[in-house]
Amino acid sequence: MLAERLPSILPPLTPRELLEVSMIHSVAGQLAGGELTDRRPFRAPHHSASMPALSEANASKAGGDIARP
Repeated sequence: MLAERLPSILPPLTPRELLEVSMIHSVAGQLAGGELTDRRPFRAPHHSASMPALSEANASKAGGDIARP
């Protein structure tokens, strides 16, 4: 639970970080309405997830958690 709070206690994104995060979300098709996102990225994989589950493609042909924005 502490890790989930980390993005909210970190300082706001700098303009460069804002653009970089938004570009990654845009390429992944996760940018709603073409607006820049000001949320820091946060992923919460299960503690028992294996390294292949985090990094390799799965049945849906999407990358693992590490490969996703």
